[in-house]
Amino acid sequence: MNFKSRIYVTTIALFIGVLASGQSHSEKNFEISTFLENLNKEDFSGVILVAHKDKIIQKRAYGYSSIEFKIKNTTETKFNIASITKMFTAVATLQLYEQGKLKLNTPIGNYLPDYPNKLVRDSVTIHQLLTHTSGLHNFYVADRDQMKNSAYRKISDFVPLFVKDTLLFTPGTDYAYSGTGFVIIEKVSGENYYDYVKNHIFKSAGMPNTTELAVDSIVKNKASGYTSLRCLEKVKP
Repeated sequence: MNFKSRIYVTTIALFIGVLASGQSHSEKNFEISTFLENLNKEDFSGVILVAHKDKIIQKRAYGYSSIEFKIKNTTETKFNIASITKMFTAVATLQLYEQGKLKLNTPIGNYLPDYPNKLVRDSVTIHQLLTHTSGLHNFYVADRDQMKNSAYRKISDFVPLFVKDTLLFTPGTDYAYSGTGFVIIEKVSGENYYDYVKNHIFKSAGMPNTTELAVDSIVKNKASGYTSLRCLEKVKP
């Protein structure tokens, strides 16, 4: 199981509480439209979709997909959803649990007997990996500046970044957000991680526009990633 996956989605959906009962359809639409019209474009860059009972009410794009070149986002822009991919990893893991192919509260060594870090192998469970209570470091943040995209094309390529790490605390006793994971989904399912997610989650959920892309790939309509929206203040329409 690896949380450092490379998945992009075309639009981001927001289901706003304004769709509560007691308002007429026109009142709801007016309130939503007013909110979107007054949204500070310097504070938000992306795509908003509002739906009610399978009907799209509003779909709008804001900001820039490329600040450097002043390319505006559209409703078809593809965004890197980064750590949201952890939810897909969790769904895949729980699917395998429901199929009886793995247990959540047993050490990962049951599935990766050759994992070289004995302490981690014998004490960390899948449940702890999913709930960020394993004690493992968040290698992606710590090593991001030294990482070269060309060196990490497969899930297993990331293992050397954290395989020798000590634990921050005894597994299950504390919480620390972590992007560290293991190739358990591939090991248990016999499928490539990305193929598994595509075949067993995206297809079933009707998500044809969601897929994996290398972070440095050149793809039409793909937005660049930025660490802070404050940089938008430097851009004048």
